[in-house]
Amino acid sequence: MELLSSEDFKDTKIDPKWSPFDYLLEVTRVEQQKLKKPNGQEKKRHDAGYLKYFFYHAPQQPQTMCKEEIMGFKQEKSLNNNNGGQKRKGKPKEEEDEEWEGVESKKSKKERRVLVGSNPNNNPTVPDLPENFKQRIFEKMGGWGLVLVIQKQIYFSDANPTASRLSMPFSQLETDQFLSKAEAENLKNVNNDIKVRLLEPSMKESDITFKRWNYKKTSSSYVMINGWNSVVKKNGLKADDIVQVWSFRAKTDLKSDLCFALVKV
Repeated sequence: MELLSSEDFKDTKIDPKWSPFDYLLEVTRVEQQKLKKPNGQEKKRHDAGYLKYFFYHAPQQPQTMCKEEIMGFKQEKSLNNNNGGQKRKGKPKEEEDEEWEGVESKKSKKERRVLVGSNPNNNPTVPDLPENFKQRIFEKMGGWGLVLVIQKQIYFSDANPTASRLSMPFSQLETDQFLSKAEAENLKNVNNDIKVRLLEPSMKESDITFKRWNYKKTSSSYVMINGWNSVVKKNGLKADDIVQVWSFRAKTDLKSDLCFALVKV
């Protein structure tokens, strides 16, 4: 194996503005001359190792040149998209919670708490149920077992009439103890649902459907559907509103005594 030496480049005049490609062309030119025999035939090339010397001893490129300029081009980078320039594909409405609400931190079992009828920890981030709601639930409706289920931000998908549902992801629930064992087992079948009474922010009562949706294999949400669009319209709910959903029990003309109160915070 023959390597090029500094002697081979004694007649080469190096321009500091050369790019790596220019150096490579010069190496090729000199190497071709060295391979030529006196009779004009070429020697057999055994290895590409003859490039080592030149690149190890080549002068440094001017520091003012950036990497893209040395290579002769500049790469375009997306400044407005953090997913490699690809457009986010549309998703079924059942998966929107994974996209929009998954950004919130998930609560561990230790962090989840049961707030029964009031805020025992006096946590300022979790306001207590307003007195007018308590009075309506306990005195007029004869309710009991008041429990905070979730405090959440209304997302675009929650207020979107096309989606037509309020989602309560399991990862954001304050407690999973608001359902009876029979109710929880029944809702594991996604084809089942429960008709419940809802006390709206306007203090009006309406009937709504409560069920469970499963996303993928590891994520689920409870949802309110069939009547949710009417609740949004009548109470002026919009994206970025903060709401609480409280659970309680009360005798109604429905088969189930499960009820909910929706409160704007």
